[in-house]
Parts: sequence; structure tokens; C-alpha cells
Amino acid sequence: PNANMNVNDQQKRSNLSSVLTKIGFYGQRNNVKAVEQAINAVVSRNIYMNQSKAATVIQHRVRKWFNQREQQRLTREQQFQREQEQLQKQRELDIKELREEFDPELLDEEGIFDPERYRQQQHQLRAQEIEERRRKQDEDRQARQAQLLDEFHNVEDMNIDILFETDQQEISDYIRTHDKYVYHHLNTDNDVIMLCDVWNQDQFNRIKNITLNRYNKETSTLSYKSYNLSSINQIKPTKQYYSNIASLADLDKHLDSVYDKEKGNVFKLVLDFGVLIERVDGNNEDQTIKYKYMLPVDASSERRAPLEIRSRDNISMYKQYLRTVIGSMQERTNTDTHEKIVSIFSVMLFVFRYPLAGAAIPSL
Repeated sequence: PNANMNVNDQQKRSNLSSVLTKIGFYGQRNNVKAVEQAINAVVSRNIYMNQSKAATVIQHRVRKWFNQREQQRLTREQQFQREQEQLQKQRELDIKELREEFDPELLDEEGIFDPERYRQQQHQLRAQEIEERRRKQDEDRQARQAQLLDEFHNVEDMNIDILFETDQQEISDYIRTHDKYVYHHLNTDNDVIMLCDVWNQDQFNRIKNITLNRYNKETSTLSYKSYNLSSINQIKPTKQYYSNIASLADLDKHLDSVYDKEKGNVFKLVLDFGVLIERVDGNNEDQTIKYKYMLPVDASSERRAPLEIRSRDNISMYKQYLRTVIGSMQERTNTDTHEKIVSIFSVMLFVFRYPLAGAAIPSL
């Protein structure tokens, strides 16, 4: 309705009347405010009803979702309950098997397997095995000692001539066949026995100083890892005497010193030299020169000719033998090879004393 509505417009008035009748308004049709209030009231009621329907739909959906979640929870609870029952049955079955398999002492008060008791039992068993093994080892060791003592006391008396058999013939033959090789002293100021000139004096001196410092003169000890047993000599020496040498006189002095220290003992004597080696690689235009050293304990050059020492005459023969050996080494430096011994810086004497109480003689 409108205040400006044409009262002669019968069609609009009819339509408005029809609308007012449908919404249940039977008041004054010409009262604009009353008509507006009625229409607004109907519109508000319709909006409220639509909102109520929407709320109802949402409420139904929420209830449906809640019922589904509740059903899932109940299903999980039932599944968990069934799993618990299965675990209980499996536990009872395991307990039954453990009771049949293990000693009852390993089960606790409830008849369940006790891992701590099992560990204690295994520890006791291992301790018993170790004790039994030690007992058997002691018995075997005592049996071996008894056998060795029996063999020691039953050794036949040995011929004294066989006991003092020497290698003098071998050394004499070597001296005779190599008498032409005489060591020629080089006119150089050096603290080692030089067999020939070297290509690189500075590099040679550096390696030489390293080797000489391996020997501690104050304690008369040499630092090395282990004693190298050659294929010929498989017996460890009774005593070892090491010394740096710069001349044949030093070598003679060292031999005399060892003889004085071992006086009163019958022993075989062998030695090895500590040597410096020069290696030349390449051709005349491009050469690489390197130096290295070899300690007596790592070599096995002269241990092949041991000599039994019973007097100073034997020492004198050994000195002559060593001079021939050094002369032969110097002669070999004239050979055109990539690697050669250029100097001798030390000597180690290996002493093998004879046990004169009936034990076997070391065979060198």
C-alpha cells in the first residue's frame, strides 16, 4: 500500500486485498502503517521458520555424526577387548610352553619364566666351564712338564768333541776364496764405514743421522719392534750386543768387548751389519736418488756363518773373516745396479750360549 496509490486502480487494490487476506490481515485496508506492520510480521515469521528448519537440519546432521563416532568408539572397544582376550590366551599358552621347556627353578612365584634367574643360571654354567677348562689346561701343562723333566734326565751323555764342533772350516774356506777382496778406506770425514762415494751427500747425511740416533749410547739400547728370526736361525739368542761403528777398529773393539763380557761361557757367535742403501732410478738425464737403512735385526746377511768362541784365537779368526766380508761388500758396489750398499753404520753380535747341563745344543 502506498499513500499515493490511485484509489481508482481497482486491480492493484484487489491484489493487495488478496495478499492481506492470505496473511490473515482483516483490519483497515486503508491504514498504511497497519498494513506494513502486518506484512513485516509475516515476513519475520517466515524468516524465523526458515531459520528453524535450517537449525533442525544442522541438529540432525550433528546428531548423526555423533552417533557414528560413538559407534566407532564402541567398535574399537570391542576390538580391543577381543585383542586382550587373544593376548591373554597366547600368554597362557606361552607360560605353558615355558613350564614344559625350562627348569622349574627358572620360573617365578606365578609360574612365569624369569629372565634374571635364567641369566644367573647361564653365568654359573659358564663359570663352571671356564673352571673345568682351566683345570684341564693345568693338568696338560703339568703332564708336559713331567714329560720334559723325564726327557731331560734321560738324555745320554754327549761326546765333548761333538759338543765343541765348530764352523771354522767354513770360515777358513771363505777367507781363502775371498782373500783378494780387501777393504780400502775412503778418504772421507765420516762417522760410518763408507764403501763407496754417494751421489747426494746431504740426503745421505740426513738418513745416516736418523739411523745413528736409533742407538742410545748412555743405555746401550737400540729401539726396534721385534727380533727377526731368519730361516736359518730359528732360535732366539741368549744375548745381543749392538754398537755403532765408524771403522774396522771400532768393529775389533766391539768384538773384544763382547769376548770379555762372555769370558767363561762357551758360545756361538753370529752377527749382522746395519747398512745404508742407495737407490738410483731413471736414466742419466732424469735420475731419482733415494737412501734407506736396514738395521741388523732386520737383516740376515752374515748369520749364515756362526763361529764357536772358546778362545781369543777364535775372535781373531772372526775379525779376519769380517774384514773379508766387508771387502767383498765394497767390491760389489762397483757393479752397475739400481740399488747397492754404500756404507756400514752398526753391528749387532748375537750370542748363543751352550747349556752344558745336558740340554740340546742350538743348531745355527
